[in-house]
Amino acid sequence: MTTNRLNRRLGRTEAKVSDIGSGIPYSEPVLKAVIGSGVNFIETAESYSNGKNEILIGNTIRGMEREKLFITTKINTSTGLTTSYDEIVAKAGEFPATGDR
Repeated sequence: MTTNRLNRRLGRTEAKVSDIGSGIPYSEPVLKAVIGSGVNFIETAESYSNGKNEILIGNTIRGMEREKLFITTKINTSTGLTTSYDEIVAKAGEFPATGDR
């Protein structure tokens, strides 16, 4: 079931973000259902599934219209998963923000 969600302009940009977001440890079917319902603001955290949640999101959205999705992540350096900003940027480099997905 697809629901028409209310979208809001993101700051001073022309980007449209769903009025609600989703931030849970995902499975592929759940994430596809969330996006299919009209939610385009996806939140995750490095601590969800020891960092594997971010990879799952990347793999799940492969082939989708990436420019219409807004994905955020949180970090907690006390978990030991990431220790520095440079390490986060290096990990993010594994999944380019644009291009073939």
